[in-house]
Amino acid sequence: REVAEWRQQRRQPSRLQVHMQREVAVYRDVLHPSLLAAVVQAVNVYLDSEQPPLPDSMHTTLCATHWAPLTDEEPAAHPIEQLVAALYRLIRRGASPLHADEAAGLAGGEWWVQEQALDDCPKEFHTDQDLCLLPGRDGVQSSVAHPALSSVFCLDGIGGATAVFAQRRCVVARGVSTLEPPLPPHAALAFPTPNQLLLFRGDLLHGVLQPLGTARGPRPTDEAPRRTVLVNFWNGRPSAAHAPAPPLPPPHAADERRPASP
Repeated sequence: REVAEWRQQRRQPSRLQVHMQREVAVYRDVLHPSLLAAVVQAVNVYLDSEQPPLPDSMHTTLCATHWAPLTDEEPAAHPIEQLVAALYRLIRRGASPLHADEAAGLAGGEWWVQEQALDDCPKEFHTDQDLCLLPGRDGVQSSVAHPALSSVFCLDGIGGATAVFAQRRCVVARGVSTLEPPLPPHAALAFPTPNQLLLFRGDLLHGVLQPLGTARGPRPTDEAPRRTVLVNFWNGRPSAAHAPAPPLPPPHAADERRPASP
């Protein structure tokens, strides 16, 4: 079954680095091989399928993401939702930068798939946020919220490293923000590795660097793109996380990749 506990049965997940006063952590070999194979197959189906149209309420949304509630009432059917559940179990065991009470307050995981091919630019530096435009006395006003925890799950070892900086974006005036501190005192790099998880607090500045073009980060191509599953954990459902349910892979797809029983 899809268990991050698989690692605990063999040995505890090996923490590679913890930076910036427990604000960033990296783990390898996170998923059991059978769940990893199912997630890879699900991502292939997701990227190859035509996505259902958005509901009318989301026609003005810049981007649509999916929502996986964190509940034990009903097991997740989709492999990517099973991934979210496995990551949440890891978080509840104290493997993330969140304190125990912060982890207990999480309501769900907002997820989406990112693919970078040959001619695609790496993801620019940004902070994850839920931006809403609200009517006010002085016209339209914006409301910004950040996830409690952001994560990057690597499906392959292709492309540049994800960089996370000890900087947060602060609003100084209407429509104007700045980074605090102006220069980051610390930064963390996570080079892509299959079955690797990067966790960091959701308001930190981050982005993807240009690949080195070496064995530690070969450049993406159209045949071998850089693929990641992004999961942001929130205390409440963000406005963009209302995309229709993703297509399920064929029932036999994961079984074909499942390793034979010893």
